[in-house]
Amino acid sequence: MKTIFTMLAIFCFGIYYAQTENPGQMFELKANTNATYLNLMKGIGPDMVTVPGTHVMVTEKVLFIVQSVDKGNNWVRFYARPYSDGPAPTSNAFYYNDKLFEMTYTDYKANAKDAAYPDRINFGIITLPFKYRPQKGAGFDTEFNLNAAFGYLVTPKYFRKTRLYIQGGAGIGTVGLDSSNSKATDSQDVSIITGFAGLMVQYNDVQAGIYFGADKINNNQKFDWEHQGNLWMSLGVGFKIFTLSKSDKS
Repeated sequence: MKTIFTMLAIFCFGIYYAQTENPGQMFELKANTNATYLNLMKGIGPDMVTVPGTHVMVTEKVLFIVQSVDKGNNWVRFYARPYSDGPAPTSNAFYYNDKLFEMTYTDYKANAKDAAYPDRINFGIITLPFKYRPQKGAGFDTEFNLNAAFGYLVTPKYFRKTRLYIQGGAGIGTVGLDSSNSKATDSQDVSIITGFAGLMVQYNDVQAGIYFGADKINNNQKFDWEHQGNLWMSLGVGFKIFTLSKSDKS
């Protein structure tokens, strides 16, 4: 049992990366910031930012990527992660896509913040408030449970506020036995092991999930628990549970 708790505790440690200034690093701006338009990064096409060398305003709530940094000459060159919103020529796509910008390194340090987007795979700790068992003797179990869950991000990373994860995991807990659901002659709590899978939706820092799983008692020959290995369902709501992923530097 101590080994299981130790393994679950290890999953609680987060890995965070501080802001860097390396090429490929993604960042956002805390406020609209002055910059200079340099040129088209690839191909030849319409230029709605006017001519190279023009001073422009780059806005917050846009994901930018560092192209190069020269601290000695006080500049950072960057471009926007491709946009696809709105019809040309008024959309952010037309304003930002394939264009290279430059701002002072001073402004970058003052206004840039790391865009900590999640990896495709992350993990966290879940405790479920209840388990609904729909079989004979249907009801809700609310006993202790602690589970380690791994998640895979299925929505594109540029869906910045709303994300959908497929999750799966395992855990431990207890279940109450008595003569109504087992061969137990008196009421008692026994240990169980759990396997489960589900979907979690995250909006900003609020997370909600629906999960399906099954529980087993190791020595069920003694108790003959009626829900041994049967399907249960649960709902979970959390705040910043799955924040254990590092920034996307790709």
